[in-house]
Amino acid sequence: MNRLLPFVLILVILTACSSEPPIETGPETTAASVTTVTESEGYRSAVYSGEGYTFEFSDSGDNYIITAVCTDRDIIFTVENRFYEVSTCIDSIPAGCVGSVLSEETCFLLPGRFPSDPAKELLQVLFRKTDGGDFVSKIYGIKDGEFMPLELFDNTLLMMTHMNVLPERVLIPTEVNKFMPEPELIYADNGNSIVSINTYTFDPNSMTFTKATEKTSIDNPLYFGYAAITICSDLYSYFTDRTFEVDTTRDYEPFFNNSTGMDEYYFAVKDPRFSTLAELESYMKRYFSEEITAEMFRSAPQKYRDINGVLHTLQVNNVRDASLGSVILTDAVVEDISILYPVEQFRQVNGVTTLEPLDDFVIGTASPPSFTAQKYKYPYK
Repeated sequence: MNRLLPFVLILVILTACSSEPPIETGPETTAASVTTVTESEGYRSAVYSGEGYTFEFSDSGDNYIITAVCTDRDIIFTVENRFYEVSTCIDSIPAGCVGSVLSEETCFLLPGRFPSDPAKELLQVLFRKTDGGDFVSKIYGIKDGEFMPLELFDNTLLMMTHMNVLPERVLIPTEVNKFMPEPELIYADNGNSIVSINTYTFDPNSMTFTKATEKTSIDNPLYFGYAAITICSDLYSYFTDRTFEVDTTRDYEPFFNNSTGMDEYYFAVKDPRFSTLAELESYMKRYFSEEITAEMFRSAPQKYRDINGVLHTLQVNNVRDASLGSVILTDAVVEDISILYPVEQFRQVNGVTTLEPLDDFVIGTASPPSFTAQKYKYPYK
């Protein structure tokens, strides 16, 4: 599975939400005295106030201050509106999960690159499974001044089934009120790539998220582009920061590097799609232009070469820049035999997350359903 990076989502029915009458608050709890959030384009994170996790929240032009605290069984939200009226929402921790101290890694606002009208923000809270496995999460929003969790439905089989949790962890905004988990990518033995893409659509009237499957064909150009960039980023990573599977039954091959005066140790690649350097190059040209393919091989730290007629590689496992996150295709400009996608990438600098423009992603579509990347930049380098 490919990973595009940072945002998660899981929805559960509200188990207990209660509103209290408006009360006067002391100066220590007024909106003016609460630490404000860091703001950036498309994303704002919550900040810790000392007695829970406090953050600003916006709904259709109304602003709120919310403090969230986890107990062993519940998560408690104290919601203060712009009139200093306070209400409380108590929701149970998901079954099989444990509560923990909330932090900016477990409690944050979902990014909203594509503003809706009215503008409605969503809060995501992560919970770790008791077996020490993955996180699950709940999503919360406000309707008519009431803070509540959302309901989740799965319509991928056209049967509209209710779900208690969302299995995916990463979500990025793709359209208005629409979020995409990381696409799933597999390769057949013949080298054909298969990408599956689902999205969740937020309905602010019913306060639900509904999961559906997106077509990844050329007549759905935005998600055709997401499928294409998923494949490109996966393949390009083998020319930047990781190594194809190697054949552990073969001994490594030392190769003397005249420029460094040292031996380099090559391992045989084990991949059903290619067994020689020529086959690897031919395979990459299925997805990349001649120019991009040449640059990939020229700059690859893996230094692919044939040894005794077998494709070999240096082992590479470079750590990706942790500040570089998911990429977003902000549009799909369809032309006769190509599609241009403006690209933005989440980037974190000094604790602030922003969206920064990247080079456009351009694919040729002369032979659908195949594509050829004509302009592409690996986003994690």
